[in-house]
Amino acid sequence: MSAEAIKQWLDLQPTNIRKGVEFVSAEDAGPMFHMSLDGEIKKFTPYVTRRAAQKENISVPRVSVAPSIMGCFIGYVAAWGDITWPNYDGKRHKNGWYLYDIPYEYAIKPNKKQLFDVEQSNEHWLVTYSPQTREYKGNIVAKMFYAELKMLPQTGKDPQYMVKLLIDVQREGGVLFGGDQKLDKGYWMIDGPSPEVHGQWEDIKPYTINKIGYGEYAKLKGLSADMLSLNPPAAFKW
Repeated sequence: MSAEAIKQWLDLQPTNIRKGVEFVSAEDAGPMFHMSLDGEIKKFTPYVTRRAAQKENISVPRVSVAPSIMGCFIGYVAAWGDITWPNYDGKRHKNGWYLYDIPYEYAIKPNKKQLFDVEQSNEHWLVTYSPQTREYKGNIVAKMFYAELKMLPQTGKDPQYMVKLLIDVQREGGVLFGGDQKLDKGYWMIDGPSPEVHGQWEDIKPYTINKIGYGEYAKLKGLSADMLSLNPPAAFKW
């Protein structure tokens, strides 16, 4: 039923959309993730993002997802800015991001004409193709923050943007970081170029990836992402 419904959705789209996307099943594509500053999202409703790039389709309402953490950062694009120009008035800004696992049956994969950086991010779209897909529910499966950000000037070149990324993976089956590197449940420290600047979800050669203990994770989190009081309400604990 769902396969037939999404085929019907495609048939109703303009020619440039019908020829510019393909649909994939969860069985073939695997889990899909979405990153956000907001840790209190109860449901995801497909819409056209206000942060769409100039060369990005703005006619298809969707929830943007990717099968890897690298892909999420590349598609999200604003992680460096979130930290260097933080919105202190944003009550849900805690200097880090939540990673949601969003169950689905079928997703849309755009081509480069619809999404210029799809090859770099492997981004997919969850769209409304049936009454059951007017909204999607997600589960938080990881918490992520930058413990360090460095900008290294280079003579005659753009500066290097380097980060120390800490990830608390809570998903039993783990989460794909990028390439073929899966992060199993636990705490991880990843050193390397800023993912959104590196811009290649499959290329993880520049990264040093280490699993760490909770003590080291908690210490760095306390320095970098503990923006709440010592006794915050339970609903606001990061």
